[in-house]
Amino acid sequence: MTEGYLVLLVFYGFLTGSPVNGASLPPCPEETSKEASEGTPESAKTIWNDCIGTIEYSNGDKYTGAFKEGNRSGDGRYVYSNGNKYRGQWADGRKNGKGEFIYSNGSKYIGDFVDGKWTGKGTLTNYLGDKYVGGIKDGKRHGEGVITSPNGYTFKGVFANDVIVSDNGRLTKSAAPSKRPANVCPGARNARCPRPPEKKSTR
Repeated sequence: MTEGYLVLLVFYGFLTGSPVNGASLPPCPEETSKEASEGTPESAKTIWNDCIGTIEYSNGDKYTGAFKEGNRSGDGRYVYSNGNKYRGQWADGRKNGKGEFIYSNGSKYIGDFVDGKWTGKGTLTNYLGDKYVGGIKDGKRHGEGVITSPNGYTFKGVFANDVIVSDNGRLTKSAAPSKRPANVCPGARNARCPRPPEKKSTR
């Protein structure tokens, strides 16, 4: 069992209901001022500390979770107005620690965050089922990693700034049948394969 897999198991427990940091914190005070009711971070700095609250931002984003000295700090969930979502750990108002970022199209990243960026070890899965497990730095594949795809291909190698390092990897093909739906084509419009042209009769 690899180290990356162990990290995922531990974090999976966090996502599926294990006790979270701040679960015993009290609710943040309700509207104690006009500014607080509008959910501005400036007002929260003096009002919300060691408590659980919700802020809805003017751009349509929404955060629900722990606060410390007015900043997002502890465990929390952030929903973006474009449909993207993050659930995980925060410190000083930024994503720091373990977390899960899910894109509106179903692609997701589970792993380490540092100052809001994917940095450390993690797993990136796109909506077609292709998966990368390994090193991440500033949101890019960096270090040793493994790419697997539903059609049975596996690449294990070294990455630098999201690019495969030449002569530092191995590509293998599994004998297992593809799990990718037959009607799905990467890059095709609506991800569906176009129908082949009908053969014209020679009669």
